[in-house]
Amino acid sequence: MKKKWTKSKLFREAYKFILVGILNTALDLLVLNLLIAITHRGSKGFYYSFFKGVGFIVALVNSYFMNKVWTFASRKSKRAFEFGQFAVVSILSLLVNVLSSSYLVNNFQAPYGLIRYWPSIAAVVGTAASFVLNFLGYKFFVFKKEKTELLPPA
Repeated sequence: MKKKWTKSKLFREAYKFILVGILNTALDLLVLNLLIAITHRGSKGFYYSFFKGVGFIVALVNSYFMNKVWTFASRKSKRAFEFGQFAVVSILSLLVNVLSSSYLVNNFQAPYGLIRYWPSIAAVVGTAASFVLNFLGYKFFVFKKEKTELLPPA
């Protein structure tokens, strides 16, 4: 028998959001590390911030479609407006994500033995910093359900 709390809509949405977030974090890290490997730059400074931003944007596009269709099952017909709302929340999240990870990678020395992984570790910290902002913004601002009329149609 399933516990009652597992059936709640909020729990299901949060669970799906976490799964989408894990996939998008992997995609973000893949792009970041591929750009670092291809260019042999980006473990610090401007290139790190730029590559982190590119990885974030790639993951963001994937996030929009997965969260719209699967996590929040939004059926809004005003797609341009919805994507605009998504962009506002995402730009705020981008700032939190990239600024916090760039601050970490540029201002703190990597712990012994983790120098090679320091850009990825900082990226994960940035992702964690923007996680709650994303969930709340997407749920209550972007993909919120329209309230239905309480009275029957006349």
